[in-house]
Amino acid sequence: MIIAVGRKPVAVAYQFWTGANSGLIATTASQTKRDALRAMWLEPTVILRLEDGRHVDISLTQCEDGKATFEIAADD
Repeated sequence: MIIAVGRKPVAVAYQFWTGANSGLIATTASQTKRDALRAMWLEPTVILRLEDGRHVDISLTQCEDGKATFEIAADD
């Protein structure tokens, strides 16, 4: 689930990637979800709620062709 203040949560399937291009890929199944994720692109605070209930701060870096690319936000 992708969460942003003032927006409806968006359910997504996601995969974690490791290696040089580490980050997060969330894939969407419908145009409605892609549009909702695009609306969150410029939000300052976006959170991924994992299946186990934990939360990860993320930054949306790209949203096109049915895939949204996220990076895990730096933990200061």
